[in-house]
Amino acid sequence: MQQKTIIYCLFLLLPFFGFAQHNIFEDHTREIAASESKYFHNVQTEKSEKTGGEIDMVYSRFLWEIDPEVLFIKGCVNSYFISKVPQLSEIHLE
Repeated sequence: MQQKTIIYCLFLLLPFFGFAQHNIFEDHTREIAASESKYFHNVQTEKSEKTGGEIDMVYSRFLWEIDPEVLFIKGCVNSYFISKVPQLSEIHLE
């Protein structure tokens, strides 16, 4: 009887030991967020031409491939826009 109780307890605790992702990577989320925040602040304080002034962004389509087993997301972005100037030579997307 005691052996059955131990087996039942192990089966009840089994879901706590199984995870969808194995954390083999170090979490650098705070460092990345701080770096992005610093970069954004520098971009906003520069006295440069407003990005997107020469184009009219109609829409963007995002295709994501997400696998819960892996800490990685891949995909592609398609942006559709209309030029506001006759001869648009380059655009910068951020």
